[in-house]
Amino acid sequence: MKTTIACQEFYGAPPGGERQRLTVAVGRPVHSTTDDFWSCKVAIADVLRPTVVVGGDSFEALARAVSWVRQHLAGMRAEGWEFSSDREGRDRFDHEDWFVPRTG
Repeated sequence: MKTTIACQEFYGAPPGGERQRLTVAVGRPVHSTTDDFWSCKVAIADVLRPTVVVGGDSFEALARAVSWVRQHLAGMRAEGWEFSSDREGRDRFDHEDWFVPRTG
């Protein structure tokens, strides 16, 4: 995506499958002046094609895009996918850690 504002690369392995590089990408919110809504493109490269997520304003579109990522990664984990930050799968992580509020 040409207008990516946030991305994260990591590795994922489906049940019984080969570990592969995955890239989560979120595009910048874009305003549609003709229909008065905002949209963001979001994708999990090599697994899910880019999708357009719509909101009433730029913040809502961005929040919905992040929620889309969370929902799809949770679904993949439920199907048995394992995620790691390294190709060998030694440094496993839970995508939910991205969404834990930090204090201090």
